[in-house]
Amino acid sequence: MSAGKIIDYIVEGVEEYTGVTIISEKNVKVKRVLMTKLGRGITIYKGKRSMIGKHADPEGVSDMDIIFTIVTKLETGKVKKLVNEVDENAFIYYFPISNAKGGVLKRRPLYT
Repeated sequence: MSAGKIIDYIVEGVEEYTGVTIISEKNVKVKRVLMTKLGRGITIYKGKRSMIGKHADPEGVSDMDIIFTIVTKLETGKVKKLVNEVDENAFIYYFPISNAKGGVLKRRPLYT
């Protein structure tokens, strides 16, 4: 297992990218904090949410923005902290990105 990881680092580099999706009722503030404090670009997906209960609209469906960004594996903790400072009830999920290219992805110094 360790030897395989070392070979991955040699072939692909130390940075591993992680896709982060955030669903939050406070998405305007979350977008702002990610762009200003993390310095990352974001992608917004238009989505619909269906809820039952006191917070649902009469039809049970509401429009919302779904925030997506790609960060290094080392930045995932910072993303979670920043989002939780804005909305502790935000739904956040991460997944590894093995192939990402273009856009604003670029190699950055590891310790900045």
